[in-house]
Amino acid sequence: HVRLFQLDAPPTPAPISPPTPAPIKPPTPPPTPPPAPAFATDYAIRFVQGSTIVAFDDDSSAGELSFDLEVGKGKTDETHPLEVYNYDTCSGDLYSSNIIHATYDGTVNTTASDFDRLSTNVDIKTGNLTNATSIYNVNANTNTATIKFCILAKIGTVQVYNTTTNVSSNSSISYLKLKFHLNVNLEKDFTTTTVQVEENAAGDDIERSAGVAYPGKTIQFDFKCQTLD
Repeated sequence: HVRLFQLDAPPTPAPISPPTPAPIKPPTPPPTPPPAPAFATDYAIRFVQGSTIVAFDDDSSAGELSFDLEVGKGKTDETHPLEVYNYDTCSGDLYSSNIIHATYDGTVNTTASDFDRLSTNVDIKTGNLTNATSIYNVNANTNTATIKFCILAKIGTVQVYNTTTNVSSNSSISYLKLKFHLNVNLEKDFTTTTVQVEENAAGDDIERSAGVAYPGKTIQFDFKCQTLD
């Protein structure tokens, strides 16, 4: 007898699937910076270069110096009265209006798209300067004199809370310090004049902590100014 054996075929191995790659995450874009606060433009205040005019004459009420400032559009009503201080500190006691008095003259130019322009009038009482040595100094050798003072211009109001004293107080949102250094010729009764203006915007002090959105700066300008013969 012959025995027949049936050989079963070996099992077919299951196909091996390749490993599924991990999903690739797209790169995370950098965060979008927050929009600048409105007062960065709305409450800006700046000096207009080339706007300074000096004109001494016998009528001290006429205003011996003028210049222009630009403020945020539609914010002219939020400017504070101009203040005149010591040249070096631009702080402390206000100078008497019987010596120097600075005001906005009421002229507003609204033609620019982002800023309104304000004109100023600075009345220097030349007859009262003799004893004001912090403002007025004479060089007898050259018969010339210097007149130095600082004008503080402010705009906007914000309440600031002092966590040390637990006291709240009002502060301007932005300000500008303009230091004027006038050189006059006494032989010509103040009629030959040049002026230097140093502009200082808000720095790291209480005004900045109140919300000034731009750093302080110091810019030196030299002008040849209009004079009267």
